[in-house]
Amino acid sequence: MQLPPAYVLAAWPKPNYTNPETRGPVLVVVLSILLVVVTFVVGVRVYTRCCITHGFGFDDTLILLAFLPTTAFSIAGIVGSLHLQWNRHTWDVEPSLLALGLKMNLTLQILFDAATNLTKLSMLALLVRITRASGHRTARRAALGIAAVVTADATVFLIVDVSQCRPLAAYWTLSVGPQRCIDQASHLLSAGIFNTVMDAAIALFFPVPFRHAAVRAAADAATTATTATTTSLATTPTDRLGPVNGKFKAEAPTAYPGWRGLPPIVGGLLVGGLAVVAAGAARTFYTWAAATSSDGDVIWRNALVLLASALELNIAVVVASLPAMKPFFCRCLPAIFADVRLWFASVKGDWQARLGTMKRRASVPSVPLPWLKAMLPKPRGADKLPAKPPPDLNKPLPAVQSVDHEANVSRTERQVSPVTVRQSEALTLPSVYDFQTHEDGIISVHRVN
Repeated sequence: MQLPPAYVLAAWPKPNYTNPETRGPVLVVVLSILLVVVTFVVGVRVYTRCCITHGFGFDDTLILLAFLPTTAFSIAGIVGSLHLQWNRHTWDVEPSLLALGLKMNLTLQILFDAATNLTKLSMLALLVRITRASGHRTARRAALGIAAVVTADATVFLIVDVSQCRPLAAYWTLSVGPQRCIDQASHLLSAGIFNTVMDAAIALFFPVPFRHAAVRAAADAATTATTATTTSLATTPTDRLGPVNGKFKAEAPTAYPGWRGLPPIVGGLLVGGLAVVAAGAARTFYTWAAATSSDGDVIWRNALVLLASALELNIAVVVASLPAMKPFFCRCLPAIFADVRLWFASVKGDWQARLGTMKRRASVPSVPLPWLKAMLPKPRGADKLPAKPPPDLNKPLPAVQSVDHEANVSRTERQVSPVTVRQSEALTLPSVYDFQTHEDGIISVHRVN
């Protein structure tokens, strides 16, 4: 690699190897968190496909292949920050570490190209798998076309990375004079722009097959519900709904109106894809700023490039694994997943999703707690109480005692002597009563005998 011009080197401050200015442990902490998260996500995806859905496919193989360079990229970034002084200014880095740092930088370029393109191919393979099942031929052809472009892009830029200097050792050899190397700034800028454009295309296209599958599933459910309603009305209409103005009225669920009311997974894919695009745009900007810096402080600015690249790679792997992880959360965390679906449904006003969530939650078997029942105190003598016989519903009712009064006349509006009341209360012979309903809604009771 060619050193900066002499006037730039002369403007550098005096090196400080003992107490230099650093970026702190930010790079190590962020890369460690991303490494743990992406390892968990890929592990859950593989477990779901192998043990729950039993549908391990070509897209899972590609995501495993992408996981290897993604993990290696994060580990190399941590090693470079801890041992190669990548969190310092260029003039504060020890000269003995510059050649090893340039070798690691070339390795990171190759790992990044491999990881990002394998992740894109995994997402496109999943799209092909979904469109083949749903019959969306246009989306399938578009996915295959984008996959061909991504494969060509990966091949071209990989060849350029390993042949950007002749010989390749000139990349990590410090030289004052010119070398037989390509313009690194132009190469990195073109690669970053093309990669960001492809990320944007896939981010906008990735949720489309899921939307098509959701709409088709809703349409099939509506057709099934309409058929079932028509059958039930034809068989026993009066027992089901009853006539409304001489006609039977039944409403079936409709399909999703556009993008509104779709499952949360579609919105998550779109938001995650846009986050990948934002990280790619930031990486391209910082790469161009580091390659064209006037002070030659490349190592200080490359830390931001490394951080943005790690975010782009790891978020892309997580987004690509979201559809495959849904059965895992539905089985292992049914209550939490149902509450999230219910919240989205309440916000969007989608009664279909709310009804489906309640049905799913009702289908989850409750866990018995025999130890809790045993701990509850029992009443004294509960074990010695005799069992009551079941009630006899066919037993005749007792005779109604005769009380000479009408229901529509209050007790205070009439004068009854105590003797008459006592005589009527003492009468135990059965009597027959007649009930009459007046126009004002009052029911009168008259004794017949």
